[in-house]
Amino acid sequence: MSEENIDDNFWDLEKKYFDKISDGLSSVHKVPEIPKSLPESKEEETHYIKYVKLKVSQEYHNKLVYDVLRKHGPCTRPFMSSLLHIPRSTIYDALKRLEIKGMISKERKRITSKFGRPNTVFSIIE
Repeated sequence: MSEENIDDNFWDLEKKYFDKISDGLSSVHKVPEIPKSLPESKEEETHYIKYVKLKVSQEYHNKLVYDVLRKHGPCTRPFMSSLLHIPRSTIYDALKRLEIKGMISKERKRITSKFGRPNTVFSIIE
């Protein structure tokens, strides 16, 4: 198999991978497009692949967190982390991205006790 065919096969596999992931994402979450031409150097190719995989991962976590808020209503970060079995820092990052996009809001609420710091509760903006 020639080097050119290997590159074509690689990009075909990548496109199938991204199409499969993007089918599960809502219209609000966009996956970066695969370029029509191959990167000119191996370094550009590696950089692009890392970038796209990072973006896909971030959008996937955004979707998971948004879906939890949609299904369970207002939630705290620890609740989402325990429900999704995702590290707290990943939940924090996803919530920040969704908040910047204007999709969710946060407020401080006392949920159980009258003492101590109020919990931060996140909810979807209707």
